[in-house]
Amino acid sequence: MERITLILCEKPILNKSIEGSAQTRQADFPLLSHSFDGYIRLSLSHFHLLPFIHLYSSEDADFLDELHRLAIPAASAGYSEWVSDTSPPVSIAWGWFIHGPTGQMLLAPDGVRSNVMLVDRQGYDLGPERTANLFGVWLGIFSWQSEVRSSTWSTRGVAASAEIPTVNFCSY
Repeated sequence: MERITLILCEKPILNKSIEGSAQTRQADFPLLSHSFDGYIRLSLSHFHLLPFIHLYSSEDADFLDELHRLAIPAASAGYSEWVSDTSPPVSIAWGWFIHGPTGQMLLAPDGVRSNVMLVDRQGYDLGPERTANLFGVWLGIFSWQSEVRSSTWSTRGVAASAEIPTVNFCSY
C-alpha cells in the first residue's frame, strides 16, 4: 500500500474580499496555465501558497434533503466557492453542512471540486480522488467557516455565530 505524508506548516493565505487583495502573488506563480484537459497542475506546496478570495456561498435545500437521505443530522447545508488572486484563477468549491446536534459547520461528504490537479515531486498527476482528498485535509486548516456563515446568513438576516475551531497540523 502506498503512503503519502502530508505536512502543512504554513497558514494558507486568505483574502476576504477583492478590495483587500491588491497585493497579488502572481509573480510567485509565473507558470500557472491550463493543461490540455483544463486542469491547472500544481504541487500541494504551491497550492498552499495561493491567496484565495471568497467568491460565493449559498444554502441549498436540495442538498440538505440529500444529506438527510444519507442519515446525516444536518440543520442546514450548502456550497461554497473560493478563487485565487492569480491568472488564471484557481477555483476550489465544496459542500458544507451545519451538524444539528453540535452546531459545527463541517465539510460535506460529497467531496471537493477544483480546476487543479495536484502533482507529485516528479510532476505526475495524483488523480482526481487523491487530489480531492488532499484538498479536504487542506480545508481543515483553511478558515472558511466564519466567512461562509457570514455570507449565507447575512442574506437572511441571521447573525453569524462565533468562529468555529479548525484542525491545525502544526504549532505556531
